Amino acid sequence: MTRSWKAEKRFIVGISTFLMIFAMAGSSPSGKQALAQETDSVSDPSIVATVEKDGQRTEYKKVDEAWKALSGKKGSVMRLYRDWDTGSAIAAGSGYAGVTLDLNGHTIRRKTNGKTRDGEVLSINSGASITITNGTITGGNSKNGAGGINVGGGKLIMNGGTISGNATTDDGGGLLLRAGSAELTGVSFRDNKAGDNGGGIYFKQGSALTVRSCSFEKNSAGKNGGAIAVKEEYAKLFDVIMLNNKADDDGGGLWVNANRTYLSGGTIKYNMADYGGGVYVDSAFDLNIQGKLVIQNNQTTSRERSNLCLQDGWFSSAKIYSGGLMPGSKVGLNKTKSLSSKGYTAVVNTSWFQEKLYFTADRGKLYQPKGSINKVIYMATAMDKLNLAPFFVIGLELMAAAVIIVIAVRRRKERIHIANGEEDDEL
Repeated sequence: MTRSWKAEKRFIVGISTFLMIFAMAGSSPSGKQALAQETDSVSDPSIVATVEKDGQRTEYKKVDEAWKALSGKKGSVMRLYRDWDTGSAIAAGSGYAGVTLDLNGHTIRRKTNGKTRDGEVLSINSGASITITNGTITGGNSKNGAGGINVGGGKLIMNGGTISGNATTDDGGGLLLRAGSAELTGVSFRDNKAGDNGGGIYFKQGSALTVRSCSFEKNSAGKNGGAIAVKEEYAKLFDVIMLNNKADDDGGGLWVNANRTYLSGGTIKYNMADYGGGVYVDSAFDLNIQGKLVIQNNQTTSRERSNLCLQDGWFSSAKIYSGGLMPGSKVGLNKTKSLSSKGYTAVVNTSWFQEKLYFTADRGKLYQPKGSINKVIYMATAMDKLNLAPFFVIGLELMAAAVIIVIAVRRRKERIHIANGEEDDEL
């Protein structure tokens, strides 16, 4: 039995490795496709910003004037040549549709004297569609809203750069998405703090949150989601890195309180919370995973191992669905113990092969319900870009199962024939 399983494991891992290389080379999304930046200089050192459109560039000695000039000019690019210190939130409304703010390696810094109402750095409102690139957003210190960026409508796209050193007594230390959408690629979230939920990001309400190849380090939340807290559907996380984040309640790295949350690849380590040091999924919801995913070495505040924690409620228990994990994945699972449950059995709705290859029980054991492979949610169909690798992996697992069954049947028949032959010889 041990020899058969080792052979089966080598077969699946070998084929899966080939497919992972194929997927990475072709169809998997890349977090490095950020907007190329022009770092030209200005001859006059008193110029702090420019606004460009259709090859024409206007220079400004006051950054506020450049920001106002950007309004109403779709397709324009505002580029900084100095840091931008502001005493109030920079607001973008309907006039800022289809514009780009190139920080050009500089910093937008909110100047506050302690926590203040509307103390965020940027406010993206209904009708706005703004792309931010290549710089740092810091210094937000809010009583009642986001720390760094408050997305209250429209669309925010951010490629590269850093959101760090922001704080709020409420939700969303780095970014609060409460309407509209946000698409982030290659952004670093560091040292942001939320008094309630979402030290790095809080997806409170809106149409979609897409996070690609972003890192979250040393963010904290007074309640849930040290790095990211998800309260709304359609949060899609690709290849995220979450290290050393902390939540006082649940989800040191990621807190899930909504359906259709997708986690594709990434590394979640060394995070801490009261429950779910790495990831915490509330009882009414499921988490869908795929790709090369590592969730290991996360802890509770009592120093117990707790990587991906599924809440067990009175009427339902959180579940994990796999749309095709790739070689190198390692996910530790556990669940809470409630009055409705006698043990710590976590439900894994995926194939038996995936469970054996990639999942471990932090405590208790794992339970794979019969027929659950038919319930797998294929994340690739829900993503912006189709990744065929998980389909191949699942298909090959089924093929491997069929091959193993056939081999086992043949070996059994051979043993029977051999046994019969030996009996004939004796006669």
